[in-house]
Formats: sequence, structure tokens, C-alpha cells
Amino acid sequence: MIGAIRMLSLKDRRHRRAAELNRVELGAFLKKLRLRKGRSQIDIAVKVGVASINFISMLEHGKTSVPIDKFSRYMEAYGATYQESLLFFRSNWPDAWTAVCHLDNTCGSLFREHRIAEAYELCSHGAAY
Repeated sequence: MIGAIRMLSLKDRRHRRAAELNRVELGAFLKKLRLRKGRSQIDIAVKVGVASINFISMLEHGKTSVPIDKFSRYMEAYGATYQESLLFFRSNWPDAWTAVCHLDNTCGSLFREHRIAEAYELCSHGAAY
């Protein structure tokens, strides 16, 4: 039974990975977005507020990752579409993605229509959505 659980778990992980990018792929993805928009690494660094293009270079080579609290700023700087932003988020923070999907399935539009604290309060009290 344990072997079957491990195999299922491995199969689930492979399936999940098919919709995600690893860190190097994420870096290449960002570089492609930047080049598509005709932006330089300096342009990106200025837009996101980093002091050095070295961080942007490291990011695009998969050596570091985007801080989650600056996610939207980076996606805007790189000119990512909504779908590209979702792919990036899901790939970079799969656990957070799972939590967001759970909240969306549990409380529906509350988290899209209200601030997080307010939506959480409404959801925890069984508000209709």
C-alpha cells in the first residue's frame, strides 16, 4: 500500500510539474517577456526599484527568484499578460497557488470582490458568494 501511495504521489507531482516551470525556465521566460517588449535589464531594474541590473541578470538566469511581495511590480515591468502572470505565480509559489485555489473554491468571488481581510471574515462566517 505504501508503494502505491508513493507511486500516486510521484504521478501527481509529475502532472503538477507539467503546468509549472522550474527556476531556470522561469528566468528564460522573463527574459523572453523583456525582449518581446523591447526593454533592457536597466529598464526592468528601474521599474521594479532595484539598485543593480545584476539582480535582474541573476533572475533571468534562474539564480534567484522574484520576491512574492513584489510579484505584481515585476509582472508589470516585464509586460506580462494576466495568463503569463498566473503561470509565473503558479510555478514560483506552488503552495501559495494551492492555497489561492482552495480559497477561490471555498469562497468563490469574495476574494476577488473584497480586500483579503474582509473576504476572510465574510468567508469564515459563511457569507454567500
